[in-house]
Amino acid sequence: MNVRVFDICSGIGGFSLGLHATGGFETVAFCETDEFCRDILTRRFPSIPVYGDLKELANDEETIRSIPDHDLICGGIPCQPFSVAGRKKGTQDDRHLWPSMLEIIKQKKPTYTLVENVGGFVNVALDLVCFDLEAEGYATQSFIIPACSVQAPHRRDRVWIIGRKEDVADTKSQRHRGRCGEECRAERWQLQSHQ
Repeated sequence: MNVRVFDICSGIGGFSLGLHATGGFETVAFCETDEFCRDILTRRFPSIPVYGDLKELANDEETIRSIPDHDLICGGIPCQPFSVAGRKKGTQDDRHLWPSMLEIIKQKKPTYTLVENVGGFVNVALDLVCFDLEAEGYATQSFIIPACSVQAPHRRDRVWIIGRKEDVADTKSQRHRGRCGEECRAERWQLQSHQ
């Protein structure tokens, strides 16, 4: 049985293309605000619904209920609020979409979450995301994968946060609670010290 995916901030479907390539995932819906990208998603995945603005979606409980059930919600929420090249407004930036993603997580309660962002996310919003997920009953783990680890000719650190809904009887996942941000910051320090 495939893992059902709700792919948000989808762009042209990179997450879903990668997940589908494994043979174990099936995208049930997309959410993307950019019209050009939505057009590509509609052509590339003609039978899969594509929602528009994530903020609007998260503010409408009836529409959230209409999202097909899914096991995994994934997305690279906009990086501009956290990028060193941007205005560095962080959580005060109107493009900060974590609260909208969290609202959908709260209501749909998928088994897994996957969030991706730029390296600057570690110092600004990593703890917030981990604490929010843990408050909703998810065990979290964060890590950094630089682009050069897959033979790209540049560093370009990317932060990944994985959450798994905990079963109350599942004691194995308890070991990751509350350690998400500390481990990722330590990993970032190690990466920087070896540059």
